Amino acid sequence: MRIHHFILVWLWLSLALSPQLLAANTHIVDQLLEIHQRQTTPPFSPAELRQELARAGLDQLSPRELHEITRLFRHRLPEAEFTRQLARVLRTDFAGNLPTRTGQSFNSSNISTPDNRPLTSQEQSVMAAVLEDFQVNENVGGSSQWNPAIAMDDNGNFVVVWEDGRNGDYDIYAQRYSSSGTKSGANFRVNDDSGSSYQDDPSVAVDASGNFVVVWEDERNGNSDIYAQRYSSSGTKSGANF
Repeated sequence: MRIHHFILVWLWLSLALSPQLLAANTHIVDQLLEIHQRQTTPPFSPAELRQELARAGLDQLSPRELHEITRLFRHRLPEAEFTRQLARVLRTDFAGNLPTRTGQSFNSSNISTPDNRPLTSQEQSVMAAVLEDFQVNENVGGSSQWNPAIAMDDNGNFVVVWEDGRNGDYDIYAQRYSSSGTKSGANFRVNDDSGSSYQDDPSVAVDASGNFVVVWEDERNGNSDIYAQRYSSSGTKSGANF
């Protein structure tokens, strides 16, 4: 009986709250589409877009929401595609549906072994020792850092890459670590362009010896291209961005 009561209460809350969430999201979509229709070429700068959002009463969005929406405007998408991508952002961020991993064990986290077996107690102890919280990006004022990715070699040395706003636009930065979690050098910028174009959504892969490759979305040519940079295991660049 108690379970039935719980289900009824849950259904009532879902029905009561869903129209409110839908109405709120519909209002946000309408406001953003109106701003999108006023956008000129080149697109709004981040400062101009913040002004437009403030005029529409949307300046109280979370940093993550603002970041995702800014990216949509920057890509100069056709209205149909802009609306489709906006729906994705609204479902994941505005509706608060991001998953949480609080209280998960290592075996339930996104950690895998070559043969996809559960971690042994010894491996869990090692992971517990390595996975203490630590800040990867250097303190560089009030800039934001987004979209991290990580890869590890066969000896446990690893590389973290992310999107970094410390230079006034978004660049790709990286940090190398030894298997003990000790920093190898300082944060370093991966993209080598000299302009103020944006770089987004990095990914990294490391081979068994520690050589690694970083790839990302790059707008240095006025549109979105995919660029990459190779590195040796010592962190030395192998050639230029390509």
